[in-house]
Amino acid sequence: MVSRTHRSVVARDAAQRSIDNKLMILKAWAENGIPTSRDSDGRELLDHHDLKVLEFFPTSVRQFKLWDGSQNSPSIVESLPKFTSTGNDTLSKRPQSVELVLKALAAIRARAEVQRLSGRPARLRELEARIRALESTLKTRITEIREQQRAVRQLVLERDSLSTKLERERNEFERVFSSLSEQLHLEKARCAELTAALSKVAPLVSARSPSIGS
Repeated sequence: MVSRTHRSVVARDAAQRSIDNKLMILKAWAENGIPTSRDSDGRELLDHHDLKVLEFFPTSVRQFKLWDGSQNSPSIVESLPKFTSTGNDTLSKRPQSVELVLKALAAIRARAEVQRLSGRPARLRELEARIRALESTLKTRITEIREQQRAVRQLVLERDSLSTKLERERNEFERVFSSLSEQLHLEKARCAELTAALSKVAPLVSARSPSIGS
């Protein structure tokens, strides 16, 4: 009869072997490339950008623990060493394995990024370059528009200042014009009075003056 201790040792070794196999797979994929997913006929699968779909690979510790091969294509799983999901405590009790997992995850993410970039069709790369150029042009235009808006705001301030000054000068002109008009009116009235008075006095002056030779 198999003892409980023996079963525990067997389970522990199996768990470690599964972790090691996962690490070995990730290391191989990081060095040699992540395989692409294929359909039942062996044709590579493409996404909606016409890029090759990569086989599932964990990108976090949580995904590493849940990874058991069911996320991958059957044809890929057949070529891989056996592995199963890993319990939370199983990995946490192995700090050296945790460190190796973190390094492997970083390496596989970097490899995936390289493959995605290199797998982009030339047309897509051209469109992306054009988009970057348009974005750069747009940023320049936005800067120019902001500068134009600043200049317009400055002109509006100057216009408002000139309008205020013009209104003050108009009010002053109307005040001075009104005052001068009133003075002119008074002067005309006085001139009319003097003219009337002179017309009355002139006959009297003429009558009292002695005749020449009398």
